[in-house]
Amino acid sequence: MARSDSQTMASESILTDAIHVDVDLFNKADTDSCATIYQMAVRAVVTIRPPSLDATELKLLQDALIKSGQDDDSRTNARTLRDAMDATMKNLFG
Repeated sequence: MARSDSQTMASESILTDAIHVDVDLFNKADTDSCATIYQMAVRAVVTIRPPSLDATELKLLQDALIKSGQDDDSRTNARTLRDAMDATMKNLFG
């Protein structure tokens, strides 16, 4: 489907909004909140499953959720989730 489908547009908005909110939090060293917001955003996109999200990108996001759920370091978790978000956004939204 085209990039303009509503699920893809919603997913892009969820990811970009999470990043914009988290910039200040991360800079203030509030990595717990950062990781939580990123986790919610990634979980939402995985649930929405926009048609433009292929199996590889879906697995990347799912793996990031799993990995972040196994580590107690919120800074590492935020970075893991953000890396998956960035890769997905680059592939999906250019």
